[in-house]
Amino acid sequence: VPAIRLFTPPIENPEPGDVLVVGLGGSVSLYVVGDDEAVVRRLVEYFQLSDFAAVIFTKLPIEGTFPLSLVRIGTENTGPDVLVAMKWTLEKNAYGAPGTFISDGGSPGKGSHASFCPSDVHNILVASGPDFKKSLMVESPSGNTDVPPTILHVLGVKPPVPMDGRVLREALVEGGAEMPASEVKTIEATRDLGLFRWKQYLKCTSVGDAVYYDEANGGAELK
Repeated sequence: VPAIRLFTPPIENPEPGDVLVVGLGGSVSLYVVGDDEAVVRRLVEYFQLSDFAAVIFTKLPIEGTFPLSLVRIGTENTGPDVLVAMKWTLEKNAYGAPGTFISDGGSPGKGSHASFCPSDVHNILVASGPDFKKSLMVESPSGNTDVPPTILHVLGVKPPVPMDGRVLREALVEGGAEMPASEVKTIEATRDLGLFRWKQYLKCTSVGDAVYYDEANGGAELK
């Protein structure tokens, strides 16, 4: 079986079956030239037997993976063929901050991003102004996609087209004291690989039609 050729940008004169590797820190995107299905499947099996991969998303439906569309990455004709998120733990660093994950580059202690570690995914949104409640900490989830519709709502501007995200009414003076209802769900995918069993999960929270990704992890274990 011929070896898979891996490249990092820039790539010159790629051949069908070559793989462009784009490092993102705590995850890696892989683009297979010509969308060679055999190569894609070999890549997935390799990662499912590795000791560093945690969650795998694919354009093709492959056992033990999640579709890229689940996390709204790419379309049928765009996006990577394979996206691999690296393993993480809540181990503390030298400064006492929890969250350690495998990265495609850099060095320990200097930080990275693009993992599914909750310490990396979760952040803080601060809002201030006459339309926002004062001295309030809101526990309901939010994301970058919620900022534009919230700002437009405050300005009284109706979006010309439907937008991703939601208006963060619970943070607005007009929103009252009630917090929005949320639903937490965990999705799993598994695959038997001879002596090993691959298992991965994705935990997400929904508020209305908005979906927020809380964490994801996984790996291969001996049966």
